[in-house]
Amino acid sequence: MVFEEIFIDEQYRTSLGPGSVSIIVDAGANVGLSALYFRRQFPKATIICLEPEVNNFMMLKKNLGGYKNIVLLQNGLWHSREKLTFINMEASSWAFEVKPAGQEELQIEGVSLNDIIINYGLARIDLLKIDIEGSEKEVFESNTEWITRVDHIIVEVHENMRPGAHRAVTDLSANNNFTWTNQSAQYFLSKTNGKHS
Repeated sequence: MVFEEIFIDEQYRTSLGPGSVSIIVDAGANVGLSALYFRRQFPKATIICLEPEVNNFMMLKKNLGGYKNIVLLQNGLWHSREKLTFINMEASSWAFEVKPAGQEELQIEGVSLNDIIINYGLARIDLLKIDIEGSEKEVFESNTEWITRVDHIIVEVHENMRPGAHRAVTDLSANNNFTWTNQSAQYFLSKTNGKHS
């Protein structure tokens, strides 16, 4: 199903030219299909992939480990650097939700977009893809300095998992001069005032 959505339905197809994208962050990379799709569109771009679940991450490494311009991080995207745990381990492998971890719970590393920008010295993120099963609510609500460094966002909003997620995404993007278009389940957000703000 995921392969069909990405390569047949082309849910991540954009009108951006191959030379206009140098840095991509793929949050919720799963086993790497979205990153492979982006690599076909933007062969010279560096792609930073985040995937927290261990089995998905092992398959992500098998699928993408040989590419020199793809960085693989076993982290969940969150609004801060924090220990996280999974809410629903019985879910499909592409549908794990996370929350802050208690001391006795399985812990994974959560990182913020601010952390990624600092750790990798990113002046810009040309394209940010977010499919993180509801955690977009926290990412778009708190510690949002990252938004000034991003030019284009593809986000799947999971209002059914995190009530308030849609409002968090729309408020932050509207307050930072992004326009919206909708394609299937994905929202495409682009800066209205040119490539760099």
